[in-house]
Amino acid sequence: MAKGLVGLWTNGDCTEMDIAEPEKGRLTGSYTIAVGTPREASVPLSGLVNHTKADSPSFSLCVSMGEIGGDSCNAVVGQYFNHNGEEALKTIWLMRSGVDGHKDNWGATRVGENTFKRKTA
Repeated sequence: MAKGLVGLWTNGDCTEMDIAEPEKGRLTGSYTIAVGTPREASVPLSGLVNHTKADSPSFSLCVSMGEIGGDSCNAVVGQYFNHNGEEALKTIWLMRSGVDGHKDNWGATRVGENTFKRKTA
């Protein structure tokens, strides 16, 4: 199952994902951003988890920054890994900013990668 995904995760930018126990392959939780404007703002996340590899599930999730005044939507895909007790979520993300017209389309989508580590108390 995807129990390895459950919990609080942070990346090098101090962005946090708090992932709840998956229900029927669906992910929920919160995504707290630490970069951009506004800082330290939290939005809901929702997504799906693939249980094919029980010890190393892959997942996808989406967050909308509209709830905190932003104009972007983010899509994240990744996979959980546990190598000798060191847990990580390896992710690739797309961030799409809203633009006023098609001539501004170029450059409105950014892509990147992040590694999230389990956050401990």
